Amino acid sequence: MEPFAKVTKWDERASAAESVLKHSDPVFESLFQRSADAIWLFELCDPPSLVLVDCNQAAVELIGAQDKQQVLHMRPEDLSPAFQLDGSPTAEKAGEMIGLIQKQKTHRFEWLMRRLDGREVPIEVSGTAVVMDGKNYHVIISRDISERKKAERELLELNQSLERRVTDRTAALSTSEARLRALVENAPEAIVVFDGNSGRFLFGNQHACTLYGVPRSKLAELTPADVSPEFQPCGGPSSELARQKNG
Repeated sequence: MEPFAKVTKWDERASAAESVLKHSDPVFESLFQRSADAIWLFELCDPPSLVLVDCNQAAVELIGAQDKQQVLHMRPEDLSPAFQLDGSPTAEKAGEMIGLIQKQKTHRFEWLMRRLDGREVPIEVSGTAVVMDGKNYHVIISRDISERKKAERELLELNQSLERRVTDRTAALSTSEARLRALVENAPEAIVVFDGNSGRFLFGNQHACTLYGVPRSKLAELTPADVSPEFQPCGGPSSELARQKNG
């Protein structure tokens, strides 16, 4: 096709789209022109692809253009980087979204666009398939979600930082516990730990088990009174003195 003929074809499409908008529902036309969200009007071509035939001022500002003439006739692939947020090739992802919008008549998704200055911007997109003047169009409403994505990244990084700190703290406590247990096990004295509520032994090192003459497996079943004589040197009953010490 000759360049002049190609330009003429695009101009005809744009003119046709403007004519459709002017003769459409006034409410729709007003919404299109005044919406704070970027609205793009793409014509559905065959084979399935989209060509931009009109957009509002919010879309011009979002893409970083001076006027809409800079972006008319472009396809979604021309307004986007080579790959999307999920790693999919943009051309492949665009075809998938076109198919979903045609099938469901409306579809919401996230997209990564590329401004004319080269900066990539994540946007939330709502696409709707419509028929106007006998032609198929996709009305795409989009908004910048850079701040939301930034907040999501910061929250994710915070959670990961907290998880690392918990893991590090748990590891430090485990190391400290292991070091303490090693000190107790290898201490030359008999060392025991007992429950203040039940009075039973919770733990004892080997020296304590040797001193009391009981295997370690049985130590947890005993109390200090069980490994003591009936009376202490002061003359008091061991069981009564053990209760007093425990209290």
